[in-house]
This record gives sequence, structure tokens and C-alpha cells, in this order.
Amino acid sequence: MCIRDGNNFIHSEITELVEGLVSHPSLKELRLDEHGGNGTGTLKALAKLLAAGKCELETLECWDALGVASHMLILADGLKCHKHLQKLDLGSNYFVDDDLEHLTRSITTCLRMEEVDVSRSSILDQGLAFFASQEMPRSLRLLNLNDCRELTEKSAHLILKILQDNPNLYVECPHRLVRESDHCEEIQHLLDMNRSGRCLLGQRNGVPPSLWPLVLERTNMIFSDESDDARRRANVVFHLLQGPALMQRKFADGAALDTSAVASRRRKRRRENKNKNPYQK
Repeated sequence: MCIRDGNNFIHSEITELVEGLVSHPSLKELRLDEHGGNGTGTLKALAKLLAAGKCELETLECWDALGVASHMLILADGLKCHKHLQKLDLGSNYFVDDDLEHLTRSITTCLRMEEVDVSRSSILDQGLAFFASQEMPRSLRLLNLNDCRELTEKSAHLILKILQDNPNLYVECPHRLVRESDHCEEIQHLLDMNRSGRCLLGQRNGVPPSLWPLVLERTNMIFSDESDDARRRANVVFHLLQGPALMQRKFADGAALDTSAVASRRRKRRRENKNKNPYQK
């Protein structure tokens, strides 16, 4: 369901409409775009909708629809009770650090959350630092910080930490933060690795060999044939292949596997098989 500014709804009407959706558990997607104004009532209605036990909403987009600052706590209470949301778009709203902190606390309980958009907001380094200090659900794949112009160069090391701690996560952030940072190469490397499958390298039991051609094919599709992209693609492929090669040389308890001993056992098995079948070459 999509409610845009062109529908000429006022906030009181939107609030009534959202409240009426509580009794519709089949609703999977709700977009409230480009309404601006004072959206406190809308936030309360959305929180009520999310907290409803029968609600199975998976996508909630409120692009430039709330128009309030320091009121994220209202929506966060509903998010904490909701277990189905996968995509949350709150871009172009008057977000401040307090809002991001409340949102961060609620995201940690949303175990199916995949995308969070807080682009074009007024969050500062302090708010991003709180996000970086929290453990995110493994399902989270995208954090959009584009056009967050209040973030300074100091936030680059926070973005680096977020990428290091969350191998599944890709962060869209202002290019100036990456380009002007001392961590530029590290951030770009982790952005490429996280998008290509870095999370596979941390699996204790390894990844089935049959899966790697698919992983590498996907990596080739991510990058173009331009020189810079080709270099980054080669870097990613090298590190992805280094991972399984190292993992296959370890026992389950992490002890290094003696490859010479493995070769010795193979020769012994061949001799035994040859003794059983003297015609075997």
C-alpha cells in the first residue's frame, strides 16, 4: 500500500488510515512518502500497527513523511515488538542522534531486518558511534547513510568498525568520508568484501566447494570491466579464495593440519589397495 503526497491526505487522515490497518494482518508493505509536516500522530499510529500481534508488515517506507525530530522513541517501541520487518526506510526525515540511538536499540531485536535507510538526516558522529557499539542482527545487509552531511571525517573509523564487526553489511555513505579518510583503502576493501561474500569465510564448518563457483560468478557480476573495478574484483577474488584454502587446512578445533601427514596416509592407502588388487597400476 502506498500513500503519497499526491493523494492530498492530511496527517490526521493518514493517522486514522494507519490505525485502521491494524486489523489487516495480510499487509506486507506500507509506503508513506513525501508528506512532511508534524508526524507525531503518524508515528504513534505506526507504532501501534507494528506492535499489533497479527501484523506481518515486511516493508515500511516513510520517506520525508514524519517531519519530526527526537520522536523516534515512539516508533522504536513498536519496532521492538515486531518480528517480521525486513526493510525500514526513514530517509529524508529530521533525524538527530537521539533518534538513531532509539532506532539502533530496536533494530537489535529485529532479527529479520535486512535494510535500514536513514539517509539525508542530521545525525552526528556521536549517534553513529552508538550504532557502531551495538551488535547488529546477522540478517542486516544494508545501512544507508548517504547525504548525512553532518557526519565528519572522524566518522570514517566508525564506518570501518561497523564493516569489520558485520561481515554481512554494506554501508552506503558519503563519498567524501571514504575519499578523504586515512582509512580509505581499508573501508573500500571491506565494502567490496562484505558485498561479495566475506561472511562465508567465518563459517566454522567451511563452505561446500560446489558453492564457490556461484560466489565467484556473483563477484564478477558486481564489478564492471573498468580498470579500477577490475583491480578491486581481482583483490576480492584473491581474498575469497585465500579463505577456503586456509580453512581447509584446519581441524575443527583450529589446530593446523599437517599436509605431509595427509600425503603419507594417502600413499599408505594406495599401497594397501594395490596389495588387495595386484593388477591395479
